[in-house]
Amino acid sequence: SKSSVTMRRALDAILATQKESGEFGPDHPRHLHPAILPTQRPLLARTRGKDLWAHSLALNTAQALHEATGDARLLPFMTRYFRWLEKLLPEEFPDDRWNTTSGMTNLLQGAHWLYERTGEDWLIKVAAKIHANAKPVSNGHAISITHSFREPAQFSAQSRDPEDLKRSARFYEEVFGTWGQFPGGAIGGDEWIRPGLTDPRQGIES
Repeated sequence: SKSSVTMRRALDAILATQKESGEFGPDHPRHLHPAILPTQRPLLARTRGKDLWAHSLALNTAQALHEATGDARLLPFMTRYFRWLEKLLPEEFPDDRWNTTSGMTNLLQGAHWLYERTGEDWLIKVAAKIHANAKPVSNGHAISITHSFREPAQFSAQSRDPEDLKRSARFYEEVFGTWGQFPGGAIGGDEWIRPGLTDPRQGIES
């Protein structure tokens, strides 16, 4: 299909950047990119510019392409990546808004997806590490919040802990019970949800 061709073209370029360590992506330090605000640079420098959010999007695309085409390169590509992630120290996990539970949700799903296809037990430990380093969204960014609902419930497939399911349900009910008045049931927030601004007149970011 046309979408498979587009995904393959993008992933060809991404796969070509994978290093021996398993990490992939551009070599330039992210914290020195001109688009990064000066106030964000110390944090990104501490984590050596790692952008797990961008990694999570690429891995999600790799999963979709593998399911559609069976591309034999993708399971080894993902395996090398998660071996790299396995070695990250807790302080090396970024904690800007895209790398909270927003980005960790996709990484957790990717580790489980790969485990289901390879049966390699070390991936379960990596998934637990991802979950342990998934920081709650606390800044009110609407898109980050909606990306984060499922993380505890997703981990419950591994933990078998009913409390993880309840955490997702409580988070969902708290946010939508307050800000979910936008027509169609979306969160009312043109970028951020704001205390006291909960009526249907708020904007929405899609």
